[in-house]
Amino acid sequence: MKRLAVRFCYFIQHPKEAVKWLLGKKYFVMNCIAILSGFMGAIAAWLLGILISGTRFFFYGVIYDNIPERWKWIMIIVLPTLAAVITAPFLIKYAPEARGHGIPEVMESLTYKEGYIKTVTPYLKLVLSGICIGGGLSLGREGPIAQIGAGFSSLLGRKLGLKGRNIQTIVVCGLVAGLSAAFNAPIGGLIFGIEILLVSMSVQNLIPIIISSVVANVTGRLILETGAHAIIEIPDIFRDIDFLEYLPYLHWFIVLGIFCGFIALFYNKSIYYIERWAYHTKIPPFMVLVGGALLTGLLGIISPREGSVTINFLLGTREIYAKDVENIPSIFGGVDYKLILDAFNAGEAGLFGFSLIFGSLGITLILLIIFKILATALSVGTGNSGGIFGPALVIGAIAGYWVARMLSLGGLNFSPAMYALFTLTGMASVYAGSSRAVLTMIFMAAEMTQSYQNILPLMITCSISYFMSRLLMKETIYSQKIAIKGLSITMGGPSDLLAETRVMDIMTKNVICVLDTMKMGDFAALAESMDHFAYPIINTEGEYLGIITDSNVKQALAQDKTNMSVLENAGKKANIIYPDDAVQQALSAIYCSDIDRLVVLESPSKKHVVGILSHSDILRCLEAQKLQTMETRTRLEEEQAKTRLKRVEKLTISNPDAYKQVKVITRKEMLREKNLLQHLKEESTKSQKNLQKHEIQIKNSNVLQKLKDAISRISHKR
Repeated sequence: MKRLAVRFCYFIQHPKEAVKWLLGKKYFVMNCIAILSGFMGAIAAWLLGILISGTRFFFYGVIYDNIPERWKWIMIIVLPTLAAVITAPFLIKYAPEARGHGIPEVMESLTYKEGYIKTVTPYLKLVLSGICIGGGLSLGREGPIAQIGAGFSSLLGRKLGLKGRNIQTIVVCGLVAGLSAAFNAPIGGLIFGIEILLVSMSVQNLIPIIISSVVANVTGRLILETGAHAIIEIPDIFRDIDFLEYLPYLHWFIVLGIFCGFIALFYNKSIYYIERWAYHTKIPPFMVLVGGALLTGLLGIISPREGSVTINFLLGTREIYAKDVENIPSIFGGVDYKLILDAFNAGEAGLFGFSLIFGSLGITLILLIIFKILATALSVGTGNSGGIFGPALVIGAIAGYWVARMLSLGGLNFSPAMYALFTLTGMASVYAGSSRAVLTMIFMAAEMTQSYQNILPLMITCSISYFMSRLLMKETIYSQKIAIKGLSITMGGPSDLLAETRVMDIMTKNVICVLDTMKMGDFAALAESMDHFAYPIINTEGEYLGIITDSNVKQALAQDKTNMSVLENAGKKANIIYPDDAVQQALSAIYCSDIDRLVVLESPSKKHVVGILSHSDILRCLEAQKLQTMETRTRLEEEQAKTRLKRVEKLTISNPDAYKQVKVITRKEMLREKNLLQHLKEESTKSQKNLQKHEIQIKNSNVLQKLKDAISRISHKR
């Protein structure tokens, strides 16, 4: 305390020294940047909200509302298509990274580009997403907000000289800040950033993300004027629901979780197949983007229509209204929260604001789920700028209400509060299954509706939906887009070979075992001629009994126990593992073992030795992962170099002298000047050579391993 008091007095007397000392502390600088990221994320969320409402007001409150009724069906096709026509050239030429829902691009940036996001990306994502969502495409704002916040934070981090893990943390701060401000969910936004992007991290890296989320939420409440109100206003009767009221129906939430898991599967696969087609097709990108919007409009014609809605737009201090706008398709973006509110308030009467198909609410709701999934897949899968979070909430809310209604028709007597509870849990479950962000949705659903007393049903449905997702899908809704490019990313970064590789793939299969009756004297002579640290002990039936090590041999010789059997002299047993277990699990077992070896047994019921696993086997696996990552990064660099070269070569055709006006200055042994075209050609050639080099390294590594295995087998036979 005395030392602290002396330092405090010194800093008061010398403020400049205090500032220098603080700036020299990395964690202090990181926390300051996190505060700035929080402000930027909140402002970005606010601006995106204004752009969406402004575009929607212009498209539907002005153009659509003033068209004669008989021509409105044409405008349902034209308006989303027009939004795509406006945004497509910018998405193709200036910001390809802004295409789609944004989160996969942030994940790829964190993993393969050390948090680098192009400067132009957040600006264009902000404007283009506002036009696409406001124009009626079935898109949400979660993805754009996340990418915009991450992009601004990436720019801020680079300007302030951050590198490596630090800039990655700041990028996550920006992403979390946008979500926290937009959805009034500081805890949900925080968990989203950790659960989707950074599973393993230290407290030192976690604190800036918490600060960013808090700052963004406070700023968002002031700027967005949301105060302490919920984003989704639920019925007052729902807030008073008692635990004893839903306790008899808890098992039906398991059924709802299974149903939502299947819907999440349909949702993911629909988006995946269209994204894959759009990535591999030879149709011009402009036609793909516009075609997706056109098909969304066609779906809008046959989907249920909103009876009457009010569209408002805040222009400065004045709020402009377009009242009683009728027949807007329910699957279009911008009316998502109205559908969710309708589901919360519908109750037993089923009072929704849209038109019914075949006069049946049950059929209408199922068709609405299908149409909304297809419209979202066509909108986001073809590359139009927007997210998938909002549509998933709508789909889930309708699914939850539909299940409650079917159970009610089956004889269960639900109160309006129970209908709302099924709607809430369904709303959270579809997204929890499609993204596998279980904790995010448990807390975010509670925060968005301010219904914290309903955590238990949320935990049940989200967990069951997650289980269905793991059972039926290999990738999440975010990682599947990255997988289409040939990359592999898990929630914690690049796909970890230790988690994906099986023990059988890297273990030493030719194991020298000794019988339990063998004398220590005979074994000591054998051990001198072999270069192994440990040998499994088996009985005459081949069952594993223990392990004998070099240290056991030395101890037996020192104590003159050469006439005793190896089993009597064996020390502690080595930990065992099985061929189908992951290498990551094996590594944990090695850390817990007294012996630096694991004995691989055939199965829990069959104790036969089939292999042995050591630290060196795992290190070879890690080396292979490193080479694979280097190859992937180099391949991306080569693609970028080729793209830049093509652009400049195209420029030389229209204006041959233009590229000569751009000079690239390089300094190695002496100052040299190159023109841009020459520099890009050299860069492309260099990237190609690096790629070939890494491919040869991987091939040589595999050949070397096979050679070592062959030598090992020969020595064992001898």
